[in-house]
Amino acid sequence: MRRLLNFLGVIAMVGLVFALAPTSKAFAGKKTAEGKGQSNGTCGSDGKDPNGQPCNCPPQYAFVALGNGEAVDDFPNPAPGAGGCYDPGSGDPLLPNDEPGLACPNGSVGSALTCGCLLAGGDNPSPGTDVVLTGNAELGNWTITKLEVNFAWFDTVTDDFIGNDTGSGTGINGSRCYAAAGFLQMANTTGFINSNTPLLYLELQGTVCDTLVTLPEPQKFSFTGSYIVDTTRSSSLYANWSGTGTFITSISDATSNTYSPSNFSFNGYLLPSP
Repeated sequence: MRRLLNFLGVIAMVGLVFALAPTSKAFAGKKTAEGKGQSNGTCGSDGKDPNGQPCNCPPQYAFVALGNGEAVDDFPNPAPGAGGCYDPGSGDPLLPNDEPGLACPNGSVGSALTCGCLLAGGDNPSPGTDVVLTGNAELGNWTITKLEVNFAWFDTVTDDFIGNDTGSGTGINGSRCYAAAGFLQMANTTGFINSNTPLLYLELQGTVCDTLVTLPEPQKFSFTGSYIVDTTRSSSLYANWSGTGTFITSISDATSNTYSPSNFSFNGYLLPSP
């Protein structure tokens, strides 16, 4: 009996679908209305389909990019107020000292924290090199011109690391992770912007993690966090853009304060102004 009722239900549903389906004349009328040079094809970032016709669907702006370059994890020996990306009195040739917001914050008693600074990009000193990223079809390729990430890692009052000890990792001594924040500037090179002049400014927030090893094995280092478009600090071209996602960079050798081979990747979206 249940099978019979199910079968009758299917017949009723099919009848309803046919009753609601538009007629061939309706389809013809819709086609005529859309016949103003618009296409139903896949949209590109320029609002056109592969045949060059304007789309009647919104384009997708997924932001996926990755590449290799050089970065440095610059941190001094523990000393009150030392380190960070902003420390004009330190004499550290690596520090750009261009953003007071990336100074080392206060610790438990005054300026007691020791901070580190993650740097990459050709606009940073001693000397940095631009990082070339291969992007996707929608937004094209990019170049990182400046990356600065600040993090506190040692408290000179308690004489101890302030990061979370994960107790795991590839190093024989595990790893520690620290809260970090900074910014990144980049330029589009082969996409629909295709200009090195306008700079996109991204705010970064996340964690840096190191792999504690026994020397002389190189110490590993990484930053994993989110990015948000800062329209006020970006070039005017990006005045109404929005976007967020994940940014990751990893350094192959953070044992010494020198630029080392590193990996960079983005996964998120960037939405141009309407």
